[in-house]
Formats: sequence, structure tokens, C-alpha cells
Amino acid sequence: MSADRRYGRAETPMHVFPVQEPAFTGAGPEPGVTYGRTEAPVRRHEPVDLDFAVPYLVLTLRMPDDAGAVDPDVLGVDIYHLMTALSDYEKTIGGRGLRLHEKAVDGPAVTLTLAPVLVENARERVSRVADLLAEAGRSRDPSGSLAEALDRAASSPAERFRTEVARRGWRIGVSIAA
Repeated sequence: MSADRRYGRAETPMHVFPVQEPAFTGAGPEPGVTYGRTEAPVRRHEPVDLDFAVPYLVLTLRMPDDAGAVDPDVLGVDIYHLMTALSDYEKTIGGRGLRLHEKAVDGPAVTLTLAPVLVENARERVSRVADLLAEAGRSRDPSGSLAEALDRAASSPAERFRTEVARRGWRIGVSIAA
């Protein structure tokens, strides 16, 4: 240690300011400022139960037994057209279409899981799409000429879907999963 007293001392004079106490007496909010205050009364609403479970439409597509060998590329395009027709039909009944959620192949069967894009009232729309599928599965015989069938298909998405099912002769199994 050193006995030199030079360290720890300021070389220039220091100015010490007097202690000032803050004065809170008479302090109030500034006129016209309402920080942290609300003008409107606060209302508490009853809790609402929301169901975010999205129903899925599960399609199992099977080719007819007499179909023979089918080109996979042509089959893929046919499945695409079928899904597009279903999605367009779902749009006409108030939705925003269907998207492919999952797909699987089990031998001669193709299983597609379609989910609605719009969740609000999805259960009703998916039920209506399932009804359309069940109806299309019952009526496999397209009536009239090809030109009449194409005119009907152009007039509504439901008819377009029926035309797609009848053209390929799909056997469709349908179910709704949550």
C-alpha cells in the first residue's frame, strides 16, 4: 500500500447541489388527460363455448371391377377433377372450399381426407357434401347424351360432380370424422 493521499481525490472543485424533495401535494391530473380511465362502463359477458373441432370428409374411392388397368396419371387427374368439383360445390353452399388433409392408398382403394377451409358452420356444409356423395353413389347411370351431361355440369357444381362420378364409375364410401 501507498501512503500517497493523491489517489481518490478530485483535482477540480466539485459542486454539490442541494437535496430537493419532490412535492406531490396539490398534484392532480392534467386537464383533458384521462390516462388509465375509461369513459364507458365495463360490461362482463357470459362465457361462450367455442367448438374448434373441424369435421373432415373421408372419401374412399374404388374403381369398378370391370375397369381393368388404368394409367396412374389419368387416375390422378380424375381424382383431382373429382376433388375440385366437390370443393366448388362446398363453395356454393357457403364455404370457401375443401382442401386435401390426408391421402392413403390401400390396394385398389384410395382414401382422401378433405377438410373445409372455413370452419364456421363446417359441420352442416360437410353433411350436405356427404349427402351429395351418397346421392351420387346411388344414381350411377347418367341420363341423356354427353352434350346434355356437359351442359348440366356447366350449370352447377353439384351436376359437375355427378358427371365426374358417372364418367369414371367410382364406388364411393363416405364418412365424416371430427
